[in-house]
Amino acid sequence: MQGKGPFRRVSNEFSILDRVDLVMVDPVGTGYSRAVGEAEGKDFWGVDNDIESVSQFIIRYLTDNGRWASPKYILGESYGGIRAGGVSYKLLTKYNVGLNGVVLVSPYMDVAGGGGVGVGQLAVGYAMTLSGYAATAWYHDALANKPADFKAFLAEVDQFAVDEYLPVLVKGRRASDTERMAVAKQLGADVVMHSTLERAPSPADGPCFRAPVADEVTWAGRKLVGSAQVRLGRAVLQHGSVIVKGDQGMVSVLKGEKPGEEPDEQPATLGEVLGRIPSWDELSGA
Repeated sequence: MQGKGPFRRVSNEFSILDRVDLVMVDPVGTGYSRAVGEAEGKDFWGVDNDIESVSQFIIRYLTDNGRWASPKYILGESYGGIRAGGVSYKLLTKYNVGLNGVVLVSPYMDVAGGGGVGVGQLAVGYAMTLSGYAATAWYHDALANKPADFKAFLAEVDQFAVDEYLPVLVKGRRASDTERMAVAKQLGADVVMHSTLERAPSPADGPCFRAPVADEVTWAGRKLVGSAQVRLGRAVLQHGSVIVKGDQGMVSVLKGEKPGEEPDEQPATLGEVLGRIPSWDELSGA
């Protein structure tokens, strides 16, 4: 709103009120919503309590206004984002109300990670979001062996995330090769850890992807992740990279190697591992 008043009211040509009921809900204890009678705020302030009270309100509204047959959408903003998932599930499983859609506006979903940073928070956040990724893969038929029982599948993923995935994330380099590889394979990565090699190649040995060294990830015996560390005075430069597609022929040329000197064994690429070339959006969001 610009300028100074007085202002005049005009009709909003983009309003949806002529086609829908737009119902704003303040859960008990928020906005102007308060517990009444003998009820207290603490009766509503819990994960299950909150979901149940909001679900009951929606059912009451549908009944009182004869809207059971109407399309129904829930919009959750901020903390309402995580509420929307719980309410949607409660409506479906307890009240047999299937929503037509859920809209999330700037949702706060990173409860496990606390919305912050740090090793502990990141580790817990990664573990707790694994079931979300698994559910998405299940829905879009992206699993190699898609199980028929969705709930049992998610329960198995949650157990793996807490019992196996999280401990390895917290341990970091202290985790054994066996632990790391077991978790990687369970996540679907067909890789091995080269921890028995005696030395790293010197700069004169060629491109950094040419040969795997200790603690590096390989695929089908070929190096997949290349890394290097250089220290100059008090500064440390850490570099890590994964080849998406192509080979290192150009690197060999830049190093002055003659045709025929390139090794027969080329490094693995991400495209080979996945069986396709990932999009830029997938890479930037990884």
